[in-house]
Parts: sequence; structure tokens; C-alpha cells
Amino acid sequence: MRYPVPVLAPVLALLLSSCTVTPVFDEPEERCSRVLQVRSLRAVDGDTLEVEYLEGDREGYIERVRLIGVDTPELSSEDCYATEAQAELARLTDDQDLYLVHDVECTDDHGRALAYVYRTTDEVFVNEHLIAEGFGSSCEFPPNTFHLDRFERLEAEAHAAQLGQWGEPCWRELGQCFGPAD
Repeated sequence: MRYPVPVLAPVLALLLSSCTVTPVFDEPEERCSRVLQVRSLRAVDGDTLEVEYLEGDREGYIERVRLIGVDTPELSSEDCYATEAQAELARLTDDQDLYLVHDVECTDDHGRALAYVYRTTDEVFVNEHLIAEGFGSSCEFPPNTFHLDRFERLEAEAHAAQLGQWGEPCWRELGQCFGPAD
């Protein structure tokens, strides 16, 4: 049976408009907030971003976001591989739209948002990438530990392969997870 074009046009428009759905991420059931879309303004250091919210109650609001579960060398201490970690975070996120997925807590003691970060264009899991490529180490953020086992495994693999900070001349002992508020 053939349908006239005027009947098909609204149906087609409805189908096409439903294609802009937030993807489903592997995320904690008991998280503090829904998935939020932001625009990355800059990488403050290797594990902290400055973002602008693109939707909801916070639309237009600018905030610092601390990546959950990853710790990178500190710029302020001139740690080896700190500038490389910041450059990699900038390469992955600067001027990109991102999804923030929270865990149990939404903020840390320094007032920064805590989140797992995904690029909207290709859903690259930024926290995971930094650890897997040796730009950062796995770090426990209790009670925000949804991906901790995966991050610890990726760190061990990066360490064994001597990637990034685990290679010469930068190899360093694991440090504290929480440095100064960047």
C-alpha cells in the first residue's frame, strides 16, 4: 500500500527527531545526578577540566571538573610527565562537547564536580584513556569506585608496558590521589 507524502512527512520527522538520545553508559545505579552535557573550555591540568554546562538548571554555568579515578602528575610540583598529561587531556577535550557521568558524590572537598568524562562525538572514555596510555594512575575516590577495578587493571598494563609516566625517564612511585585544588 502506498501512502501519500503528506501522511509520511510527520512520521518521518518524528523518527528523525528521536535520534538525539543521550547514549547509555556503563554507570553506577546510585549516582548523584543524571548524565549532563558540557563544553570543555580548557584542561586545567592532567585530571581537571573547566567546563560550561549546555543544558538543564546549570546551562551557561562554568565549573571545574575533577576526573574520578585518575591521578596525573602535578603541574604545580613540576612532576615529570605533568605537562604531557595536561596536553593529552587538552587534545582529547578542548572545545569538545562532553558527557559527565557522576558516581555517588557530585563534588569533592575543593568544590569541584567529580565525574567520569566521555566525548560526545565518539564516546571516548577520557578517564580510562589517560590511565591506559600512562598519562595518569588509578586512584581510589571513595565512595566513587564504580570503575576502580578496571582502572587498576589498566594502570598495571600501562606500567608493565612502560607507557607514559611509567617509562624512562619519568617512572615514579604512586603518590597521593588528592593533591592541591588546581
